[in-house]
Amino acid sequence: MAQALRCLSAALLALLMAACGQAPQRPVTTETPSEPGTLRHRLEALAERPGPEPEAVPDAQELEARIQDLQSERQKLLQRYTENHPQVILLDRRIARLRERLSELPPPAPSAPGVARDPTGP
Repeated sequence: MAQALRCLSAALLALLMAACGQAPQRPVTTETPSEPGTLRHRLEALAERPGPEPEAVPDAQELEARIQDLQSERQKLLQRYTENHPQVILLDRRIARLRERLSELPPPAPSAPGVARDPTGP
């Protein structure tokens, strides 16, 4: 652990010196990348892991439902607070962001001509 902290400290010092336009006076680390148990080895192992799955993009119905929920919550707050209250302002901002996201969504694809749609669902 102490070696890892020294290595991290040396790396941070080197980054700071590089940011100031100075070259480090000694090598940042003496360990080899494949040496097990070292900080570099752990960082390389983390870099090889797959990242989290991207978050699903909500569709228009989900966004509209969220907007309605927030508007309902806003109405409840307005029974106790004015429009200048921080919680009301926060909800207004959230609603505005959701409306912006809703406007950025592509329009729904039209159904194929001549194909009757079942109003009860797929």
